[in-house]
Amino acid sequence: MDSTLAAIEGIDFLAGGNDEVVNLTNLAMNGELSIDEVYGKRLDLIRPSISDLERLAGEYKSHLLPDAAEVVSTLQGA
Repeated sequence: MDSTLAAIEGIDFLAGGNDEVVNLTNLAMNGELSIDEVYGKRLDLIRPSISDLERLAGEYKSHLLPDAAEVVSTLQGA
């Protein structure tokens, strides 16, 4: 959903500027760490609570991209 349907990155929102999370993301983006590895490692560092995830859901809703519905429709059609 991040960057495809909303103008925020959920992991960045949850991390709140955690340097280790930023470093892991950069390693994955540079191909130095597999995407499968990075997801779990970042969540282990952040350990979001239910209330953190609820706040993130609200942020996603308030930052939806204008063409989000069209993107979902296109993906469903594929």
